[in-house]
Amino acid sequence: MADRAYPTGGAEPQHVAEEAAVAYQSAARSTVAGGGRASRLQWIKGVAQSGPTPLPAVRPTRTPQEVEATLAGIRELLARRVPAGVSLAEELAAERRAEHEREYSGLYG
Repeated sequence: MADRAYPTGGAEPQHVAEEAAVAYQSAARSTVAGGGRASRLQWIKGVAQSGPTPLPAVRPTRTPQEVEATLAGIRELLARRVPAGVSLAEELAAERRAEHEREYSGLYG
């Protein structure tokens, strides 16, 4: 267990605490006076009971108006750069076909 941060499988809490105490033995020794196994187990159980304090997940939220404004800006940018009636997908496919024909010209005539 000393080389793994978390045990695998559904271990009992006591077993998990013991494995964690062994894995973090050096930290426990420097923190707990005496450094005995019981002290290390008590220390690791205290840490496990207090648990980590999770940070609240900050998700940026956008209003429907903000999303629509962003999409409108993207559409405007595309309209300035791509002529009307041109399909970018068709342009890309034609470019790839031409590239393939150049690379494998022996196959085509």
